[in-house]
Amino acid sequence: MLVSHGHRFIFIKAMKVAGTSFEMFLQPLCQPSGMPVTERSEMHVSAEGIVGARANFREGPTPKFFNHMTAAELRSALPPEVWKTYARIGSIRNPFAIVLSRVFMDARAEKLQDLGVDAARARLERFVLELGGSEQLRDYFDTQRANVLTRAVRFEALAEDVAQIAQDFGLDPSGFPTKKYFENQMKSRHPSEFYSADAEAAVREIYRSDFEAFGYSMDVRDAELAPDPNVLARSLQRAKELKVNAL
Repeated sequence: MLVSHGHRFIFIKAMKVAGTSFEMFLQPLCQPSGMPVTERSEMHVSAEGIVGARANFREGPTPKFFNHMTAAELRSALPPEVWKTYARIGSIRNPFAIVLSRVFMDARAEKLQDLGVDAARARLERFVLELGGSEQLRDYFDTQRANVLTRAVRFEALAEDVAQIAQDFGLDPSGFPTKKYFENQMKSRHPSEFYSADAEAAVREIYRSDFEAFGYSMDVRDAELAPDPNVLARSLQRAKELKVNAL
């Protein structure tokens, strides 16, 4: 997570949506000039803003501000005027792609570098049906499952949205880091190839609020398509109009 007082924004970070890349890209706007930006970093609070701890706190106490804080956690930790008046930015992605990316991340963690299609399908189905699926984008919703983001960066239109963010905040788009921007080793395969009918139905139900709020198709064959711009725009506008989110 990040807070920039100069640019008046809060960045909320979800999993498997290029969140670390965006966090590092925006971080210079949230800290004193000249401070380094590294993938692993400690919490830093300054007059410029807040940089949540990234990765370094795994074996110690959880700091007040850390990377994957939910909207509810951030609202509790930030001054009310900051939460209510700052833009709230987050990266979004089709839930079918999020779950698949999470499955391959777990496989990498287990040193399974050559996971085949059949094995990946089996892992994905077990992950969804037995474990309840990947983390939902709960980071972006209040207790009534209403979106709190006022600005969304679409994973499926990353270059376009990075360029716009860069223009708005005076950043160089070529500085967008890609060290954690990776996909599974079967990039030539469509996400639908890894889904059984049961797994597809389960993800559709688990992520129903995300599909509906951000305008993503519930058909796994559309997993790589950008969300419906009209639905997304209405959702962001509703969040802007809410003076107080019921978290």
